[in-house]
Amino acid sequence: MKDTEMVIFSANGASSSVGNYYSAGEDTPTPYPTIDGCYTSQFTEVDGFVIFNTTRPLDCGIANTYVVQLSSAMKLITAWNPSSPTLSFHDGNYFGFTQTLDADGTCVSTEGDHNAQYYTHGIFMWFSWAVIGLAQIYTNRYLRHKW
Repeated sequence: MKDTEMVIFSANGASSSVGNYYSAGEDTPTPYPTIDGCYTSQFTEVDGFVIFNTTRPLDCGIANTYVVQLSSAMKLITAWNPSSPTLSFHDGNYFGFTQTLDADGTCVSTEGDHNAQYYTHGIFMWFSWAVIGLAQIYTNRYLRHKW
Protein backbone atom coordinates (compact mmCIF):
# COMPACT_ATOMS: atom_id res chain seq x y z
CA MET A 1 0.00 0.00 0.00
CA LYS A 2 1.58 3.22 -1.14
CA ASP A 3 1.95 6.25 1.13
CA THR A 4 0.07 4.65 4.03
CA GLU A 5 0.13 5.48 7.73
CA MET A 6 -0.81 2.40 9.76
CA VAL A 7 -1.14 1.09 13.27
CA ILE A 8 -0.18 -2.56 13.61
CA PHE A 9 -1.47 -4.60 16.53
CA SER A 10 0.27 -7.84 17.47
CA ALA A 11 -1.80 -10.08 19.76
CA ASN A 12 0.52 -12.47 21.58
CA GLY A 13 -0.66 -12.70 25.19
CA ALA A 14 1.49 -10.70 27.62
CA SER A 15 3.95 -9.96 24.78
CA SER A 16 1.32 -8.12 22.70
CA SER A 17 2.34 -4.82 21.17
CA VAL A 18 1.13 -1.85 19.16
CA GLY A 19 3.34 -0.10 16.63
CA ASN A 20 3.08 2.88 14.31
CA TYR A 21 4.30 2.15 10.79
CA TYR A 22 4.51 3.81 7.42
CA SER A 23 4.76 2.33 3.94
CA ALA A 24 6.02 4.56 1.16
CA GLY A 25 5.63 1.94 -1.56
CA GLU A 26 4.77 -1.69 -2.19
CA ASP A 27 7.19 -2.95 0.44
CA THR A 28 7.32 -3.94 4.09
CA PRO A 29 6.20 -1.06 6.33
CA THR A 30 8.84 0.46 8.60
CA PRO A 31 8.46 1.91 12.11
CA TYR A 32 7.38 5.54 11.99
CA PRO A 33 8.38 7.15 15.32
CA THR A 34 7.36 10.62 14.07
CA ILE A 35 3.71 9.81 14.80
CA ASP A 36 4.24 7.98 18.13
CA GLY A 37 2.91 11.06 19.94
CA CYS A 38 -0.37 10.88 17.99
CA TYR A 39 -1.47 7.52 19.33
CA THR A 40 -2.17 6.37 22.85
CA SER A 41 -2.43 2.60 22.94
CA GLN A 42 -2.83 -0.02 25.61
CA PHE A 43 -3.89 -3.64 25.77
CA THR A 44 -5.32 -6.02 28.32
CA GLU A 45 -5.63 -9.77 28.30
CA VAL A 46 -8.97 -11.22 29.38
CA ASP A 47 -9.69 -14.96 29.32
CA GLY A 48 -7.03 -15.61 26.69
CA PHE A 49 -8.16 -12.74 24.43
CA VAL A 50 -6.15 -9.58 23.89
CA ILE A 51 -8.19 -6.36 23.85
CA PHE A 52 -6.56 -3.28 22.32
CA ASN A 53 -7.61 0.31 23.00
CA THR A 54 -6.08 3.02 20.81
CA THR A 55 -6.97 6.70 20.67
CA ARG A 56 -5.83 9.35 18.22
CA PRO A 57 -6.84 12.99 17.70
CA LEU A 58 -8.59 13.85 14.45
CA ASP A 59 -5.61 16.00 13.44
CA CYS A 60 -2.24 15.10 14.95
CA GLY A 61 -0.72 18.41 13.90
CA ILE A 62 2.22 16.56 12.35
CA ALA A 63 3.03 17.10 8.68
CA ASN A 64 2.08 14.29 6.28
CA THR A 65 -0.26 12.53 8.69
CA TYR A 66 -3.83 11.59 7.91
CA VAL A 67 -6.48 14.04 9.10
CA VAL A 68 -9.73 12.29 10.01
CA GLN A 69 -12.71 14.07 8.46
CA LEU A 70 -15.95 13.86 10.47
CA SER A 71 -19.08 12.56 8.72
CA SER A 72 -17.00 11.33 5.82
CA ALA A 73 -16.43 7.71 4.88
CA MET A 74 -12.91 6.35 5.42
CA LYS A 75 -11.75 3.23 3.63
CA LEU A 76 -9.85 1.00 6.04
CA ILE A 77 -8.21 -2.40 5.78
CA THR A 78 -7.56 -5.02 8.39
CA ALA A 79 -5.09 -7.84 7.73
CA TRP A 80 -3.76 -10.74 9.75
CA ASN A 81 -1.30 -13.60 9.64
CA PRO A 82 -2.84 -16.61 11.40
CA SER A 83 0.50 -18.41 11.76
CA SER A 84 2.59 -15.69 13.42
CA PRO A 85 2.03 -12.76 15.82
CA THR A 86 5.07 -10.90 14.42
CA LEU A 87 4.97 -8.36 11.61
CA SER A 88 5.00 -10.40 8.43
CA PHE A 89 3.23 -10.68 5.11
CA HIS A 90 -0.44 -11.51 5.61
CA ASP A 91 -0.64 -13.67 2.47
CA GLY A 92 -4.10 -12.66 1.27
CA ASN A 93 -5.72 -12.55 4.73
CA TYR A 94 -7.24 -9.10 4.60
CA PHE A 95 -10.61 -7.41 4.63
CA GLY A 96 -11.56 -3.91 3.56
CA PHE A 97 -14.38 -1.92 5.12
CA THR A 98 -15.69 1.63 5.33
CA GLN A 99 -16.05 3.52 8.61
CA THR A 100 -17.66 6.90 9.28
CA LEU A 101 -17.08 8.95 12.43
CA ASP A 102 -19.83 11.47 13.12
CA ALA A 103 -19.50 14.73 15.06
CA ASP A 104 -21.75 13.37 17.83
CA GLY A 105 -19.26 10.56 18.54
CA THR A 106 -21.08 7.73 16.82
CA CYS A 107 -19.19 5.38 14.59
CA VAL A 108 -20.79 3.55 11.69
CA SER A 109 -18.98 0.72 9.98
CA THR A 110 -20.06 -0.66 6.62
CA GLU A 111 -19.04 -4.09 5.50
CA GLY A 112 -16.77 -3.99 2.51
CA ASP A 113 -15.62 -6.40 -0.11
CA HIS A 114 -14.61 -9.84 1.07
CA ASN A 115 -11.45 -11.46 -0.14
CA ALA A 116 -12.21 -13.08 -3.51
CA GLN A 117 -10.40 -16.24 -2.41
CA TYR A 118 -13.24 -17.00 0.00
CA TYR A 119 -15.80 -16.92 -2.80
CA THR A 120 -13.61 -19.06 -5.05
CA HIS A 121 -13.15 -21.54 -2.22
CA GLY A 122 -16.92 -21.64 -1.68
CA ILE A 123 -17.60 -22.35 -5.35
CA PHE A 124 -15.09 -25.19 -5.42
CA MET A 125 -16.49 -26.66 -2.18
CA TRP A 126 -20.06 -26.48 -3.49
CA PHE A 127 -18.99 -28.21 -6.72
CA SER A 128 -17.10 -30.87 -4.77
CA TRP A 129 -19.97 -31.74 -2.46
CA ALA A 130 -22.86 -31.27 -4.86
CA VAL A 131 -21.49 -32.97 -7.96
CA ILE A 132 -18.69 -35.26 -6.87
CA GLY A 133 -20.35 -36.17 -3.57
CA LEU A 134 -23.59 -37.15 -5.30
CA ALA A 135 -21.61 -39.17 -7.86
CA GLN A 136 -19.91 -41.02 -5.02
CA ILE A 137 -23.25 -41.81 -3.36
CA TYR A 138 -24.61 -43.07 -6.69
CA THR A 139 -21.60 -45.31 -7.37
CA ASN A 140 -21.61 -46.70 -3.83
CA ARG A 141 -25.27 -47.58 -4.06
CA TYR A 142 -25.83 -48.68 -7.64
CA LEU A 143 -22.42 -49.76 -8.89
CA ARG A 144 -21.27 -51.66 -5.81
CA HIS A 145 -21.17 -54.92 -7.73
CA LYS A 146 -18.59 -53.44 -10.16
CA TRP A 147 -15.91 -52.98 -7.52
